Amino acid sequence: MKNTFKLFEIALIAVIGFLMIACDNNTGTNNNGGSTYTVTFVKNTTDNVTGLPSPITGVTDGAKITKPSADPVRSGFNFLGWFKEAATINAWDFATDIVIKNTTLYAKWIDENEEIIHKVDFETNGGTAVAQIKDVTSGTTITAPTAPTKDGYTFDAWYKEAALTNEWNFDSDTVTADITLYAKWNVIVPVFTVTFNSNGGTAVAQIIDVTSGTTITAPTAPTKGSFGSFDGWYKEAALTNEWNFDSDTVTANITLYAKWEAAFEIGDIGPGGGIIFYVTPNGFTVQGSPEGWSPAWTAYTAYYLEAAPENISETQQ
Repeated sequence: MKNTFKLFEIALIAVIGFLMIACDNNTGTNNNGGSTYTVTFVKNTTDNVTGLPSPITGVTDGAKITKPSADPVRSGFNFLGWFKEAATINAWDFATDIVIKNTTLYAKWIDENEEIIHKVDFETNGGTAVAQIKDVTSGTTITAPTAPTKDGYTFDAWYKEAALTNEWNFDSDTVTADITLYAKWNVIVPVFTVTFNSNGGTAVAQIIDVTSGTTITAPTAPTKGSFGSFDGWYKEAALTNEWNFDSDTVTANITLYAKWEAAFEIGDIGPGGGIIFYVTPNGFTVQGSPEGWSPAWTAYTAYYLEAAPENISETQQ
């Protein structure tokens, strides 16, 4: 009986070898003259197996193939995936492996009473390393590892494929094969502060948390007493280049400087009818009138001095 079984195994191996040779010769061409190949699925056992996928034909050179929609079934065993060799050492990765010749994939099986153990690798995509999780019982969840870090980025989540399409859910997703999870990152967009130097005018509040590369809205214009009118915000203290709120963008912490247009220049006739002979944009304090003075006035900031008009009489002075 043993000899009969041995002869059967030899015959089966010969048939598989014949099929592999036939597959190696099953190379075609596509409409563009390029090679096409066939991918064959082998049950890799003498037991009866149902649901074995049909060969995939006409595969373009360098193309990936789609994983068969259903797994084959073998009584008393669990299917562990498709492998590149009969010894089932290297699993075929349908997400990344490409076909460059006629290919045979081999089913891997494990006794249904034997515990299936997997491992989970983490591809951090440029972040700090994350250790592999070993000895994961098939069909169980895993605990999320400590998130990796990456300069200039915040960690988003772990995904099931390199294309970062489907997020891995550590509460519900279960490990049913050796897998790799892929880190997704979000770029940290810098934010900046814009400070306003009103050059002696009323205070203007900072604009904080400005996203890099964006414009800002012009604040309410400051005022500067009787000196004159506000004439725009400039990029430097020398007041050379005006800031354009419609097009200029913030790319660093900056200070904008107020420019003022004086109401009078030296030689102008002042509000009292005299000739302006002194102008200062910084202003100076005029003290309040002495006690009992009429008319009385309170202290104020002045920006001009003007000579008394010639037509003022001694009584008026």
